Amino acid sequence: MKVFWAIILLLVLATAALFVGTAYRQRAQAEEQAAKARADADAARERAENEAMKVSEAIESQRLGVHPPDGAPKVVPTQPALPATKDGPESVAAVINPGGVPGTVAHPPSQTPGLTPGHTPKPATIEPPKPAHTATTKSPPPLVPPTLSPAKIGEYDVMGAALIERTEDGALAFGDITIKGEGTETSPYVVPWDALIRAEEQFDPSRNSLRIPEFVAILHDKWVRLDGYVSFPLMTNQPKELLAMLNMWDGCCIGVPPTPYDAVEVHLKKSITGDERFSVSGRVTGRFSVKPYVVKSWLVGMYVMEDADFAPSEDGEGT
Repeated sequence: MKVFWAIILLLVLATAALFVGTAYRQRAQAEEQAAKARADADAARERAENEAMKVSEAIESQRLGVHPPDGAPKVVPTQPALPATKDGPESVAAVINPGGVPGTVAHPPSQTPGLTPGHTPKPATIEPPKPAHTATTKSPPPLVPPTLSPAKIGEYDVMGAALIERTEDGALAFGDITIKGEGTETSPYVVPWDALIRAEEQFDPSRNSLRIPEFVAILHDKWVRLDGYVSFPLMTNQPKELLAMLNMWDGCCIGVPPTPYDAVEVHLKKSITGDERFSVSGRVTGRFSVKPYVVKSWLVGMYVMEDADFAPSEDGEGT
């Protein structure tokens, strides 16, 4: 029995030795093949570098008008002529040398006829890349001292007008904006809606533009007359306030909701009764104030009128 188990043990050891020997031989063969592959790759790389060096020397020799040594690869120019650049010479053309090394360049035949010693072809014009467009923040215009209004209204500076003129009838002209009247209770300023709307160009807290234009600042604490659409508070039988607007809006569903620049909060001297409270347009006259109401860089309201009188329009239309 012991002999039997001894034989089994010998067979197991022999089998293990066979497997171990086979593994070692396979590993040795793999390492040998890897070393040969690395040697071949190094040799191929060296040959490619030598070929590239020879091509570079040949190009330099041609550029200087010196004949290349025997055995050096020749650079063959491309046949199609390329369009001429701004300065006259044609662009360089990419070619592949006989050795198979890409990336070499030469001038077309029309540019390099009969190179002689000392001849240097004129290089092609290379334009630098244009810089990418970058968004810039437009700086505010220089502050011009106002002439017809206070320098500040509340905490905000007043931006003076570049040009102020008087028309023949005595009206104030700020460019294409004309304001008639004297700003008194008997002769109020007749203000076009364009003047109020154009304030957005210089006063917009969301863009950190915080200057009140002078053509609006002169209306501050003056008597003003406006013609336009109106909207009264809902569910009020005798309203004492209204919203004067450039566009029609019923306060809910019909029309265009106003912005802070094309609406004026109006407080009336007396309540509106009768059919007048159903008016959709008319004229308001009262003491005008520029009172920007800003909440977290957002303009909620801009203009207020107090001690105002309201006269409904006869045709029912606005401005």
